Amino acid sequence: MRLIALLPLLVAAPLLRAADFQAVTPSGQTLYYKIVQGGVEVTFPNNTIQPVTGWDGYNKPTGTLAIPDSVSYGGVTYAVKAIGNHAFYECTGLASVVVPEGVASVRASAFRGCSGLTAISLPASLDSLYGYSLAYCTALAEVTVAGTVPPVCLANVFSNTAITAATLNVPCGHAAAWNAVAPWNQFSDIDDDACNVTLMVTANYSSRGSVSGSGTFPYGTNVLLTASPAAGFFFACWSDGDTLNPRVLTLHEDCSLAAMFFALRYDSLVVQVHDTVPVHDTVMVVVVHVDTVLVHDTTVVTLTEVDTVYRTDTVMPTIFRLTVATDGGGVGIGNGLLPAGTVAEIGALPMEGNRFLRWDDGNADNPRTVTVAGNMTYTALFEALGIQVVDHGMTWSAVAEVSDIVVTGVQGRQLRVFSVDGRQLYSGCAQRDTVRFRCTTAGVYLVSVDGSAACKVIVD
Repeated sequence: MRLIALLPLLVAAPLLRAADFQAVTPSGQTLYYKIVQGGVEVTFPNNTIQPVTGWDGYNKPTGTLAIPDSVSYGGVTYAVKAIGNHAFYECTGLASVVVPEGVASVRASAFRGCSGLTAISLPASLDSLYGYSLAYCTALAEVTVAGTVPPVCLANVFSNTAITAATLNVPCGHAAAWNAVAPWNQFSDIDDDACNVTLMVTANYSSRGSVSGSGTFPYGTNVLLTASPAAGFFFACWSDGDTLNPRVLTLHEDCSLAAMFFALRYDSLVVQVHDTVPVHDTVMVVVVHVDTVLVHDTTVVTLTEVDTVYRTDTVMPTIFRLTVATDGGGVGIGNGLLPAGTVAEIGALPMEGNRFLRWDDGNADNPRTVTVAGNMTYTALFEALGIQVVDHGMTWSAVAEVSDIVVTGVQGRQLRVFSVDGRQLYSGCAQRDTVRFRCTTAGVYLVSVDGSAACKVIVD
């Protein structure tokens, strides 16, 4: 009997916490919140489990509603983590809703019966839509999602909502992902074209050369980049390591690139004394210089011989050798025989699969300037990006799906993607458990998480 008597109490207890507090949005709408683990969820105001009476005696939100991503109560600020069960049940005056970034779930029947709702925006953080959460929204004409991966969505989410006559707006270039998953593929129009991406192209120093290619373009545009060095300088590579010039870049996201221009360096070698001529009791020495320049480690240019006259009563410059060495993994720029006191520029160009780390004296600038004060050697240190490739024992996975690489199990972890020759194509912290990359060319790619061994992915 005691057990039977307790049962009604166990059932009734949750009714005391339908809403813990209320707060007014910046636009003047009053919303109600329940404190949950990690933050709050939006709920209905009445202490009842009957959704039809959830807003009885309270003003339902109407018009355009932007749900805030955080709310303060009792001196504490809470993140909004979910839209609770029946939170806006039959709020027929709602016209449009923006669900904020940070919300992971829209729970059962959250917007059910919102017959005036014409548009709703869903965040990239959204993982799941529960049963009937957007059911009977008979006026719904447009759904906009910020995420590139479709949230888990039960078949009855849009029950009696005419999504076959509605538009689904998804991030640029990701329509295929949504077309492959029900019920999202039932929308009459899945639009991922209405966006532009911006490309910013600069020179490492504006006085050393000019570049072209900057602008705002439709997603997927092929843009021609050019780098034109000024006199006395040469183009070495782009800031991402690519050495092609001109170069065609396919735009899938906002990006910036710099053209790396380096100064030409000459080796001046005294090779022959032609003659000595008495001039007013002083001696003039005629010297021939042969000048050479090493251009990007591949092309040697011999310049015209130049006659230089030094008088013995004039102090001739002291010449020292400047050596720019490497420990492998790259090319040193700036070798030469230079007069004492010369402020010279040296640089280090990493080869594919490597990155410049620092100089052997601890300086990390590249390029950098040094003052010639004797025979000097600076060694550039590089870090190899090569990583061991394995296919087992990982807590994450990377697979090819059509022209995409899909990586799962990586939320909050450092993610890097390489071409098979070691060029880093992406580096960043994953904001979601599943990340999708669009590959512009078929080939072999390497995916590494938190610097661990890489998984090889073959994209056809």
